[in-house]
Amino acid sequence: MRIVALLLVLLCGRAAADKPAARARAFASAQLATVRADDTAAMVATFAPDAVLLGLGHSGAPAAKAADLRDALMNGSPHSTFKKATIRSIVAGGDDSQVWFTAEIDTVYDNFEPEGMGSGPNSHQASRLTELIVKDGDTWKAVAGVIDRPTATSGYYTPAPVEVANPTAAGPLAPLLASPAALIERLASAPGSFVLGTDRRERGIGRPAARKLLGRWTKLGLQLGGAVREVQSSSYAFAQAGVSWTARSKYDKDRTLTYTMTALVIAVPDGDGWRVVAVHYASE
Repeated sequence: MRIVALLLVLLCGRAAADKPAARARAFASAQLATVRADDTAAMVATFAPDAVLLGLGHSGAPAAKAADLRDALMNGSPHSTFKKATIRSIVAGGDDSQVWFTAEIDTVYDNFEPEGMGSGPNSHQASRLTELIVKDGDTWKAVAGVIDRPTATSGYYTPAPVEVANPTAAGPLAPLLASPAALIERLASAPGSFVLGTDRRERGIGRPAARKLLGRWTKLGLQLGGAVREVQSSSYAFAQAGVSWTARSKYDKDRTLTYTMTALVIAVPDGDGWRVVAVHYASE
Protein backbone atom coordinates (compact mmCIF):
# COMPACT_ATOMS: atom_id res chain seq x y z
CA MET A 1 0.00 0.00 0.00
CA ARG A 2 2.91 2.40 0.66
CA ILE A 3 4.00 2.22 -2.98
CA VAL A 4 0.49 2.97 -4.21
CA ALA A 5 0.07 5.84 -1.75
CA LEU A 6 3.37 7.35 -2.89
CA LEU A 7 2.27 7.03 -6.51
CA LEU A 8 -0.93 8.89 -5.66
CA VAL A 9 1.08 11.78 -4.24
CA LEU A 10 3.55 11.88 -7.12
CA LEU A 11 1.01 11.63 -9.92
CA CYS A 12 -1.48 14.06 -8.42
CA GLY A 13 1.11 16.47 -7.08
CA ARG A 14 3.09 16.93 -10.29
CA ALA A 15 0.20 17.55 -12.65
CA ALA A 16 0.19 21.14 -13.88
CA ALA A 17 -2.44 23.08 -11.97
CA ASP A 18 -3.27 25.19 -15.04
CA LYS A 19 -3.94 22.13 -17.18
CA PRO A 20 -7.16 20.37 -16.04
CA ALA A 21 -6.67 17.46 -18.46
CA ALA A 22 -3.21 16.75 -17.02
CA ARG A 23 -4.60 16.91 -13.49
CA ALA A 24 -7.49 14.63 -14.39
CA ARG A 25 -5.27 12.11 -16.15
CA ALA A 26 -2.91 12.03 -13.17
CA PHE A 27 -5.81 11.46 -10.77
CA ALA A 28 -7.48 8.75 -12.86
CA SER A 29 -4.10 7.08 -13.43
CA ALA A 30 -3.53 7.02 -9.69
CA GLN A 31 -6.91 5.35 -9.20
CA LEU A 32 -6.05 2.76 -11.85
CA ALA A 33 -2.78 2.14 -10.01
CA THR A 34 -4.79 1.07 -6.96
CA VAL A 35 -6.72 -1.30 -9.23
CA ARG A 36 -3.54 -2.92 -10.50
CA ALA A 37 -2.28 -3.23 -6.92
CA ASP A 38 -5.67 -4.61 -5.77
CA ASP A 39 -5.48 -2.07 -2.93
CA THR A 40 -8.99 -1.19 -1.78
CA ALA A 41 -7.75 1.05 1.04
CA ALA A 42 -5.77 3.17 -1.42
CA MET A 43 -8.79 3.38 -3.72
CA VAL A 44 -10.97 4.57 -0.83
CA ALA A 45 -8.36 7.23 -0.05
CA THR A 46 -8.97 8.87 -3.43
CA PHE A 47 -12.55 9.79 -2.38
CA ALA A 48 -13.91 12.28 0.12
CA PRO A 49 -15.47 10.42 3.08
CA ASP A 50 -19.05 11.29 2.12
CA ALA A 51 -18.64 11.03 -1.67
CA VAL A 52 -21.02 8.86 -3.67
CA LEU A 53 -20.12 6.84 -6.75
CA LEU A 54 -23.07 5.93 -8.98
CA GLY A 55 -23.34 3.27 -11.64
CA LEU A 56 -22.89 -0.45 -12.25
CA GLY A 57 -25.89 -1.41 -10.19
CA HIS A 58 -25.07 0.39 -6.96
CA SER A 59 -25.36 3.83 -5.40
CA GLY A 60 -23.27 3.34 -2.31
CA ALA A 61 -20.67 5.62 -0.78
CA PRO A 62 -17.15 4.86 -2.06
CA ALA A 63 -15.87 4.34 1.47
CA ALA A 64 -18.06 1.26 1.58
CA LYS A 65 -18.22 0.43 -2.12
CA ALA A 66 -14.82 1.29 -3.60
CA ALA A 67 -14.37 -2.41 -4.36
CA ASP A 68 -17.20 -2.02 -6.89
CA LEU A 69 -15.11 0.46 -8.86
CA ARG A 70 -12.09 -1.80 -8.62
CA ASP A 71 -14.06 -4.86 -9.68
CA ALA A 72 -15.77 -2.99 -12.51
CA LEU A 73 -12.40 -2.27 -14.07
CA MET A 74 -10.67 -5.52 -13.13
CA ASN A 75 -13.20 -8.12 -14.13
CA GLY A 76 -15.24 -8.83 -17.20
CA SER A 77 -17.02 -11.59 -15.28
CA PRO A 78 -16.44 -13.89 -12.29
CA HIS A 79 -14.43 -16.11 -14.64
CA SER A 80 -12.02 -13.47 -15.93
CA THR A 81 -8.55 -12.34 -14.87
CA PHE A 82 -7.54 -8.68 -14.96
CA LYS A 83 -4.48 -7.77 -17.03
CA LYS A 84 -4.40 -4.00 -17.48
CA ALA A 85 -6.53 -0.85 -17.70
CA THR A 86 -5.67 2.05 -19.99
CA ILE A 87 -7.08 5.55 -20.31
CA ARG A 88 -8.09 5.87 -23.97
CA SER A 89 -9.24 9.48 -23.81
CA ILE A 90 -9.98 12.18 -21.27
CA VAL A 91 -11.97 15.42 -21.34
CA ALA A 92 -11.58 17.85 -18.45
CA GLY A 93 -12.20 21.38 -17.27
CA GLY A 94 -11.69 23.36 -14.09
CA ASP A 95 -9.04 25.34 -12.28
CA ASP A 96 -6.47 25.15 -9.47
CA SER A 97 -9.03 24.01 -6.88
CA GLN A 98 -11.47 21.80 -8.77
CA VAL A 99 -11.53 19.68 -11.91
CA TRP A 100 -14.34 17.79 -13.59
CA PHE A 101 -13.52 15.09 -16.11
CA THR A 102 -14.71 12.05 -17.99
CA ALA A 103 -12.31 9.26 -18.95
CA GLU A 104 -12.81 6.43 -21.41
CA ILE A 105 -11.08 3.36 -19.99
CA ASP A 106 -10.18 0.17 -21.82
CA THR A 107 -9.70 -2.90 -19.61
CA VAL A 108 -7.95 -6.01 -20.92
CA TYR A 109 -8.57 -9.34 -19.25
CA ASP A 110 -8.43 -13.07 -19.93
CA ASN A 111 -11.98 -14.38 -20.04
CA PHE A 112 -12.77 -18.04 -19.40
CA GLU A 113 -16.52 -18.54 -19.35
CA PRO A 114 -17.79 -22.08 -18.86
CA GLU A 115 -19.94 -24.09 -21.27
CA GLY A 116 -18.88 -22.31 -24.43
CA MET A 117 -20.33 -18.92 -23.45
CA GLY A 118 -17.26 -17.20 -24.87
CA SER A 119 -13.68 -17.44 -23.68
CA GLY A 120 -10.23 -16.37 -24.65
CA PRO A 121 -7.28 -14.18 -23.78
CA ASN A 122 -7.06 -10.42 -24.20
CA SER A 123 -10.76 -9.58 -24.06
CA HIS A 124 -11.58 -5.87 -23.94
CA GLN A 125 -14.13 -3.97 -21.85
CA ALA A 126 -14.99 -0.29 -22.31
CA SER A 127 -15.90 1.80 -19.26
CA ARG A 128 -16.51 5.51 -18.67
CA LEU A 129 -15.58 7.24 -15.43
CA THR A 130 -16.81 10.77 -14.68
CA GLU A 131 -15.71 12.51 -11.50
CA LEU A 132 -15.55 15.89 -9.81
CA ILE A 133 -12.28 16.21 -7.90
CA VAL A 134 -11.36 19.02 -5.51
CA LYS A 135 -8.16 20.06 -3.80
CA ASP A 136 -7.95 18.94 -0.18
CA GLY A 137 -4.78 20.33 1.35
CA ASP A 138 -1.87 18.83 -0.58
CA THR A 139 -4.00 16.13 -2.22
CA TRP A 140 -7.05 15.85 -4.44
CA LYS A 141 -10.25 13.95 -3.61
CA ALA A 142 -13.22 12.86 -5.68
CA VAL A 143 -16.43 14.27 -4.19
CA ALA A 144 -18.82 12.69 -6.71
CA GLY A 145 -18.67 10.29 -9.60
CA VAL A 146 -20.38 7.82 -11.90
CA ILE A 147 -18.97 4.81 -13.74
CA ASP A 148 -20.66 2.76 -16.43
CA ARG A 149 -20.22 0.51 -19.43
CA PRO A 150 -21.89 2.35 -22.31
CA THR A 151 -25.02 0.49 -23.41
CA ALA A 152 -27.62 1.17 -26.09
CA THR A 153 -31.14 1.70 -24.79
CA SER A 154 -32.27 -1.67 -26.11
CA GLY A 155 -29.58 -3.31 -24.00
CA TYR A 156 -31.00 -2.46 -20.60
CA TYR A 157 -34.32 -2.58 -18.78
CA THR A 158 -34.13 -1.57 -15.13
CA PRO A 159 -37.45 -0.39 -13.70
CA ALA A 160 -36.29 -0.31 -10.06
CA PRO A 161 -35.77 3.22 -8.68
CA VAL A 162 -32.28 4.38 -7.76
CA GLU A 163 -31.76 5.09 -4.07
CA VAL A 164 -28.77 7.41 -3.88
CA ALA A 165 -26.65 7.07 -0.75
CA ASN A 166 -26.16 10.05 1.59
CA PRO A 167 -29.35 11.71 0.27
CA THR A 168 -30.18 15.39 0.65
CA ALA A 169 -33.03 17.66 -0.29
CA ALA A 170 -33.19 18.51 -3.97
CA GLY A 171 -31.85 21.94 -4.91
CA PRO A 172 -31.78 23.75 -8.26
CA LEU A 173 -29.64 21.13 -10.05
CA ALA A 174 -31.38 17.80 -9.48
CA PRO A 175 -34.56 18.79 -11.41
CA LEU A 176 -32.39 19.67 -14.41
CA LEU A 177 -31.54 15.97 -14.83
CA ALA A 178 -35.18 15.34 -15.80
CA SER A 179 -35.34 18.31 -18.18
CA PRO A 180 -33.01 18.26 -21.21
CA ALA A 181 -34.53 21.58 -22.35
CA ALA A 182 -33.60 23.23 -19.05
CA LEU A 183 -30.11 21.73 -19.25
CA ILE A 184 -29.66 23.26 -22.68
CA GLU A 185 -30.42 26.68 -21.24
CA ARG A 186 -28.01 26.24 -18.33
CA LEU A 187 -25.05 24.77 -20.25
CA ALA A 188 -21.79 26.65 -19.79
CA SER A 189 -19.38 27.47 -22.58
CA ALA A 190 -16.46 26.57 -20.31
CA PRO A 191 -13.63 24.53 -21.86
CA GLY A 192 -13.98 20.86 -21.06
CA SER A 193 -17.77 20.85 -20.76
CA PHE A 194 -19.55 17.67 -21.86
CA VAL A 195 -22.77 15.64 -21.87
CA LEU A 196 -22.84 11.83 -22.02
CA GLY A 197 -25.79 9.56 -22.67
CA THR A 198 -26.05 5.85 -22.04
CA ASP A 199 -24.91 4.85 -25.54
CA ARG A 200 -21.24 5.20 -26.44
CA ARG A 201 -22.25 7.32 -29.43
CA GLU A 202 -24.14 9.74 -27.18
CA ARG A 203 -21.16 11.96 -26.47
CA GLY A 204 -21.38 15.73 -26.71
CA ILE A 205 -18.04 17.46 -26.07
CA GLY A 206 -18.22 21.25 -25.90
CA ARG A 207 -21.37 23.36 -25.69
CA PRO A 208 -22.59 23.08 -29.32
CA ALA A 209 -22.33 19.28 -29.41
CA ALA A 210 -23.79 18.96 -25.91
CA ARG A 211 -26.79 21.14 -26.81
CA LYS A 212 -27.42 19.09 -29.95
CA LEU A 213 -27.32 15.84 -27.99
CA LEU A 214 -29.67 17.13 -25.28
CA GLY A 215 -32.06 18.35 -27.95
CA ARG A 216 -32.63 14.74 -29.05
CA TRP A 217 -33.94 13.87 -25.58
CA THR A 218 -36.44 16.67 -25.00
CA LYS A 219 -39.47 14.48 -25.80
CA LEU A 220 -38.50 11.48 -23.65
CA GLY A 221 -40.54 12.58 -20.63
CA LEU A 222 -37.75 12.05 -18.10
CA GLN A 223 -38.66 11.87 -14.40
CA LEU A 224 -36.64 11.95 -11.19
CA GLY A 225 -37.11 8.89 -9.02
CA GLY A 226 -36.08 8.02 -5.48
CA ALA A 227 -33.68 9.97 -3.32
CA VAL A 228 -31.27 12.56 -4.67
CA ARG A 229 -27.96 13.96 -3.45
CA GLU A 230 -27.20 17.62 -4.10
CA VAL A 231 -24.20 19.48 -2.72
CA GLN A 232 -23.23 23.13 -3.14
CA SER A 233 -20.04 24.96 -2.21
CA SER A 234 -18.73 28.41 -3.04
CA SER A 235 -16.99 27.14 -6.18
CA TYR A 236 -18.91 24.07 -7.40
CA ALA A 237 -22.15 22.15 -7.09
CA PHE A 238 -23.35 18.74 -8.17
CA ALA A 239 -26.43 16.55 -8.04
CA GLN A 240 -26.81 12.79 -8.32
CA ALA A 241 -30.11 11.04 -8.88
CA GLY A 242 -32.05 8.29 -10.57
CA VAL A 243 -33.86 9.28 -13.76
CA SER A 244 -36.48 7.19 -15.55
CA TRP A 245 -38.48 7.30 -18.75
CA THR A 246 -41.06 5.05 -20.38
CA ALA A 247 -41.46 3.74 -23.92
CA ARG A 248 -43.56 1.16 -25.72
CA SER A 249 -41.91 -2.21 -26.19
CA LYS A 250 -40.56 -2.83 -29.69
CA TYR A 251 -41.91 -6.37 -29.49
CA ASP A 252 -45.26 -5.78 -27.78
CA LYS A 253 -46.94 -2.47 -28.64
CA ASP A 254 -49.41 -2.93 -25.79
CA ARG A 255 -46.61 -3.06 -23.23
CA THR A 256 -44.85 -0.05 -21.76
CA LEU A 257 -41.34 -0.41 -20.37
CA THR A 258 -39.67 1.79 -17.78
CA TYR A 259 -35.97 2.51 -18.15
CA THR A 260 -34.03 3.78 -15.15
CA MET A 261 -30.69 5.53 -15.32
CA THR A 262 -28.29 6.99 -12.79
CA ALA A 263 -27.20 10.55 -13.49
CA LEU A 264 -24.68 13.16 -12.38
CA VAL A 265 -24.71 16.89 -13.14
CA ILE A 266 -21.82 19.21 -12.22
CA ALA A 267 -22.06 23.00 -12.19
CA VAL A 268 -20.05 26.14 -11.43
CA PRO A 269 -21.26 29.51 -10.09
CA ASP A 270 -22.72 32.06 -12.49
CA GLY A 271 -23.83 35.20 -10.68
CA ASP A 272 -26.67 34.17 -8.38
CA GLY A 273 -27.14 30.82 -10.14
CA TRP A 274 -25.24 27.91 -11.67
CA ARG A 275 -23.94 26.96 -15.09
CA VAL A 276 -23.75 23.26 -16.00
CA VAL A 277 -20.35 21.98 -17.11
CA ALA A 278 -20.86 18.20 -17.11
CA VAL A 279 -23.71 15.68 -17.31
CA HIS A 280 -23.42 11.89 -17.38
CA TYR A 281 -26.39 9.51 -17.74
CA ALA A 282 -25.53 5.86 -17.04
CA SER A 283 -27.61 2.80 -17.82
CA GLU A 284 -26.20 0.66 -15.01
